[in-house]
Amino acid sequence: MSTNRVFKLIEGEFDAHDAAEVLLSVISDKINFHEVQLLSCQERNSGDAAYSKKRFEELRHTREEVTELLREAREKNLKLQINSDIEIKITE
Repeated sequence: MSTNRVFKLIEGEFDAHDAAEVLLSVISDKINFHEVQLLSCQERNSGDAAYSKKRFEELRHTREEVTELLREAREKNLKLQINSDIEIKITE
């Protein structure tokens, strides 16, 4: 059995302040998730922390880029169109 579903996570036009709230919240939650995974691996001295380390660094870099983009939009008083889907696949 294999099932794919797509859900609209974010859709709309936002001013820089609201866009920052939405985007940085999602990114921060993902960073926190991987921090917890890393700590859990360290405490148990087991598990492969390589993936969480890699994602943690990627997400920190993404947060920096998004923050810069938001700063530019705020300075120019521009709006941001944000569309984000999440695809969930159930596999056997």
